[in-house]
Amino acid sequence: AAADRRALDRARRRRRLAILVGAALLLFALAMAVQARRIAAEAERANREAAAAQEVTDFLVGLFEVSDPSEAEGSTITARELLDRGAAKIEQELADQPLLLARMKDAIGTVYVQLGLTEPGGELLRGAYDLRLAELGADAPEVANSENDLGWLAEKHGDLAEAERRYRRTIEILRGRRDDDGRPPKLLAKALGDLAWVHVDQARYDDALAAVREALALTEERFGPESAEVAGILNTLAYVHFQRGETREAAEILRRVVAIREATAGPGSAELASARNNLAVQLRELGEPAEAQALYEQVLATHERIFGADHETLASIHNNLGTVLQDQRAFDAAERHFRRALEIRLARLGAGHPMTALSENNLGGLLWAKGEERAAGELWRRALATRETALGPEHPMTAATLTNLGLLALAEGRFDEAGARLERALEISTRAFGQDRPGMLGTLAAYEALLEATGRGADASAISARIATLERAAAARGQRLPPRPPIRLPGG
Repeated sequence: AAADRRALDRARRRRRLAILVGAALLLFALAMAVQARRIAAEAERANREAAAAQEVTDFLVGLFEVSDPSEAEGSTITARELLDRGAAKIEQELADQPLLLARMKDAIGTVYVQLGLTEPGGELLRGAYDLRLAELGADAPEVANSENDLGWLAEKHGDLAEAERRYRRTIEILRGRRDDDGRPPKLLAKALGDLAWVHVDQARYDDALAAVREALALTEERFGPESAEVAGILNTLAYVHFQRGETREAAEILRRVVAIREATAGPGSAELASARNNLAVQLRELGEPAEAQALYEQVLATHERIFGADHETLASIHNNLGTVLQDQRAFDAAERHFRRALEIRLARLGAGHPMTALSENNLGGLLWAKGEERAAGELWRRALATRETALGPEHPMTAATLTNLGLLALAEGRFDEAGARLERALEISTRAFGQDRPGMLGTLAAYEALLEATGRGADASAISARIATLERAAAARGQRLPPRPPIRLPGG
């Protein structure tokens, strides 16, 4: 009986083992089937991507072909003509392939906008968005790409609220997703960085810092800490610190950016020129104008060679050169650069754009320093109208122009107007920053002069104490305070 039980136990164990082995084999077979389907799906997706890429390549090759030598009429075809030809051609040849058509609209529209042609570019980008939304649904990654493009376009037009909405929608679609290789989507970090820039323009500096730090962590995870992509996010982080008055922190970050750009892009590249430009901004703030000027001149030469003399990006370089030359009291040279910046922005962006207002404000400041008060006032009034409309009445840049107009009113003896403008400028800046910042020095100095001129010595002393606190804090940090604007009194 004992032998029978042992035999029965062995039989039961063999059956259990067989069941377990069978189950394991079944699970293995199922896993292999799933894996096979996944491999097949990935292969199919790769084939679709390869086919789409080949179609794009064939289309672009065809775009550059001229079947009849007489068609070119012996002239050079411009980039704009190629884009116009491509935009017309895709509508005719890709009408039955909506996703490929969207891809081409996105590509050509992006190039248009990069060339400063925002109207035809915007039409194509909006068309790509509509096609992707209809074909793929609102939560598809391709739709996120178009949302981000339209945020960029809104920024170009100075519509910060629409840009923020588009960038937030991009982030909403992509947050939590991973690419097939397990890494976070590249576009998610880019959208966070883009959102940070919008928050800076909105004077929401804490929000900007949070967004760019998240973008940096994602980018380092995806590309590595010394990659070109990380340099781009570091550039944004440096600018946020700069706007927060943290100049040394910004300069340290930008030196890292320059090193990365030298290694990844090489000398003579637009990327290295941009990094040098941004470092020059900080050098000027740290009281090193000669070195900053030398960097700006290198950057200007590089950008003119790459983009041409009338490209929108040249306006920023001319503006920066004007500022550093004004610091060195080279007023005539500074004026030439400020006027060139304004000329480019009026042509490229129009009279009501915030960057045009920046050029008007800065040229007005230079003319004020030269004693051309009426011309300065005209420019400042135009800048104020634009900033109040485009940026809002509570923006720090609006406060900067209010300060300038307060200086003009003070010089002309309109003390009530001067007081109203300067007090409003201080209120806006205090709300935006939470405390006195170096950028408020000009406003404080002008208000102190007004109080003294109107016999309010005790109030003037309180403002003087605030100025002294700012100066001590800057000295402790090794930071250069911005130069005070010339303050003129009636009859002075």
